[in-house]
Amino acid sequence: MIDLPQHAGQVGVLKSFLLGDTSVTWFNDIELNYLTTYWVAYGMATLLSLVLPVNYAVNTVVGLAFLSFVLSFSVLRRMMSSKNTNILDWVLLPSFFGFAYTWGFLTFLLAIPVGILLVIQNLKLIETGYKKYFVFVILCGVLLYFSHMLVFLFFCLIASSMTIVNNQEHNARKKLKQLIPFYLLSLLIFFFFLLQLFMLMMS
Repeated sequence: MIDLPQHAGQVGVLKSFLLGDTSVTWFNDIELNYLTTYWVAYGMATLLSLVLPVNYAVNTVVGLAFLSFVLSFSVLRRMMSSKNTNILDWVLLPSFFGFAYTWGFLTFLLAIPVGILLVIQNLKLIETGYKKYFVFVILCGVLLYFSHMLVFLFFCLIASSMTIVNNQEHNARKKLKQLIPFYLLSLLIFFFFLLQLFMLMMS
């Protein structure tokens, strides 16, 4: 995990900001980007670092990413498979340890299970049409946005495509209506883009 020390260093910086530790020599030279899309991983690791050493906190997040990765894919596999294919769960175990793991892309690894959760909730929305799943899709989308932007875009594309493909409606207006969660999530990107632009102009 090549980049993991860098992530640990950023968690250490966030911890210093959180505790207001001005004794470190670089405290006044660092500016915190509050609009980053990596808050989930860094937030979890920083909170854990309040009770654990930073390296243990970061490794704990890696462990949680692995467990949630296997669990989320296992749930999705059960939803989409009509046969008893439990052996596929074992295939998931080594698949976690690929390119992203080798390079230590912590935020990416943690975002994948969130993206799968978005797909799961969207499948339930397609099947049932219940409003609670509409809300869950949006909440998962917001959580995914603050996990990793590229993963957010990728899974929103997958989920919205599944909505279109699985849609039994022949009325174009009704088809577009079922994509409302993704319209709202696209507005989230636009809103934060404008907010970042505004803050850049004010600085």
